[in-house]
Amino acid sequence: MNIFILNDCSGEFYFKPDTTFCKENADFYFPHHIELLKIEPLIATKILKSGKFISSRFANRYYSKIDFALNIFHNKIFQTPITISELTFFSAIDSSFYYCSSNQLLDISEDLNIITLFNRHNTTSINLNIDLETKINQAIEKISSYITLKSGDIVAISFDSTINIKRGDNIKMRVGFSNDNYDEVFDFLIK
Repeated sequence: MNIFILNDCSGEFYFKPDTTFCKENADFYFPHHIELLKIEPLIATKILKSGKFISSRFANRYYSKIDFALNIFHNKIFQTPITISELTFFSAIDSSFYYCSSNQLLDISEDLNIITLFNRHNTTSINLNIDLETKINQAIEKISSYITLKSGDIVAISFDSTINIKRGDNIKMRVGFSNDNYDEVFDFLIK
């Protein structure tokens, strides 16, 4: 399984290995030699069958639903110059990709319109008044034009909405209709 993350603003994507996948809402342990990381909310989907050069018109045949995820990363991954070893390390931090299946959410319908991510210092929100299915379909088309997508792979979309995190933070992500009507999707500590 690979995790592909497409940046909606730049159109560029990168991938993370399955060792970064966190299966539970478990606490995140900071690597010892890093002081500050970033976290971003994502929309995501799991690929159900393999495909290459998948047209966005037919991409919805390769997944069944849109889910939510969090990605923890070092900002240096997007800067140049960067060495191969730094790129490898920063894109493969253990347990740095959190995934929540949307069928685990209560009372959330297709009218969902906001994702809010916060810790004790910062808050960021993504307004989801966009066609999420079209965004996912376009991401699948772009990524599959370079790499064969396989069953179990995850395709996620980033919207450049990040917050800084450090040891001691409590990360929460809410998905819902407004800041008053939501489900809490993630709640974990940064240790």
